[in-house]
Amino acid sequence: MKITKQRLKQIIKEEVDNTVNEKFDFGNIANVELAMPGDPDLIDLGPIPRSYKVYKVTLSNQGLYFYLKHFSDSMKNKLMPIGGAPKIPDMLVGMVSKAIEKAIESLVADVSLTLKDKKPAHAGAYIDKPSGQRVYAKGKKK
Repeated sequence: MKITKQRLKQIIKEEVDNTVNEKFDFGNIANVELAMPGDPDLIDLGPIPRSYKVYKVTLSNQGLYFYLKHFSDSMKNKLMPIGGAPKIPDMLVGMVSKAIEKAIESLVADVSLTLKDKKPAHAGAYIDKPSGQRVYAKGKKK
């Protein structure tokens, strides 16, 4: 039986992902919630730009983390440990971020949001979608 290079790469990637999940247990997310403004742990983050939404993430066996979700650029998303939680190795941050994104999506109702449903009071405003994405809505000039 011949295995193509592409299939071999896929098998290796799956095995590495499985090994990392078993060893570090980062794939097991116990809870994700939107961070409240009065949360004392937020002080450690310093000033947070308005372009981020902050989620408090509990990974089982690993501790608490803040997940800063950028409203338009997923490459700018950040994962930061709270208190004594271990820092996640850079090579695993992408995998953990994908799992957190799925958990955030499951928080949101499956109702699609249109601009008409959330029309701004004035021309041009940012709207926060339930998915955590912030979009700019152009209003009508009168």
